[in-house]
Amino acid sequence: MSDKLDEKKSKEIENLVRATTELKQVIEVQRIKVRASKETIRRLLVEQSRMERKQVFFYFLRGFLGRQGFLVPTFKPTCATCEK
Repeated sequence: MSDKLDEKKSKEIENLVRATTELKQVIEVQRIKVRASKETIRRLLVEQSRMERKQVFFYFLRGFLGRQGFLVPTFKPTCATCEK
């Protein structure tokens, strides 16, 4: 009776160890995907920032060359409390 119980416990432990190993592998794959996604987002944000800076530069350059002076843009407030 004790042998059957020990064998059953041993099989259960093996199953739990196998399941744990599989879950660790799944977690590692997910971490790799998250890392890659973060890198992609970072790269896209850098590119967006670069493009915005270029747009601002050309906006001011166009104003400078077109009017032979420096054009200062007027910014409209976007929040309700700023419009007073």
